[in-house]
Amino acid sequence: MLRVPVISLIVSSLLLAQEKTSYDDHILPIFEQSCLNCHNPDKTKGGLDLSNYAAAIKGGSSGKVVEPGDTSSTMVNCVKQTVEPEMPPEGEKLSGAQIALIVKWIEGGLLENKSSKARKPSKPKFETALRSDPSAKPDGPPPMPVHLLREPPIITERPSAVHAIAARHGLPCSPSPANARSSSSIQKLSNTSASFRSQKAIRSLSHSLPTPAT
Repeated sequence: MLRVPVISLIVSSLLLAQEKTSYDDHILPIFEQSCLNCHNPDKTKGGLDLSNYAAAIKGGSSGKVVEPGDTSSTMVNCVKQTVEPEMPPEGEKLSGAQIALIVKWIEGGLLENKSSKARKPSKPKFETALRSDPSAKPDGPPPMPVHLLREPPIITERPSAVHAIAARHGLPCSPSPANARSSSSIQKLSNTSASFRSQKAIRSLSHSLPTPAT
């Protein structure tokens, strides 16, 4: 005998959950009760008129107060009294059910009435919720730079002419003060080698020149 009332109650709850929230049927009564004393055609505090749908969507002197799909809009924060100015500034705060209706109206696309179409968001929606535990460690090894050398590079010093002469004669090449005499010897050998090559080139040139007639 109790099955019919229970089923009727479930069906009524489902229909109520699926009911569209519109300005005319749900939001305007809230505004008339708590908001129109300051936001009406004759007294538009902050340039905001909530007495009709078009004016409410337009917003006030500081811009729009509601955006379709944006449940963190100015109106929601003001009626929740989490930001300034708190709305309503005087009297009782809106109930949780009334705030939930405003949020549902925004999520549904700011319908004017049941037969109107939902408005599309005018700005992209950014997801700020973390999808993973920030304290969790990532899977796999830590990322490493692609071009990082794991072994230190080996740089071989290019020998100069002085070093080559020193190595040929078994002399050290260090420029430290302890080897200053050896470095001087290397420089002398280098100068001697250069002078020898110059004299050899002069003799070759003199042999190639014609002998003057007597």
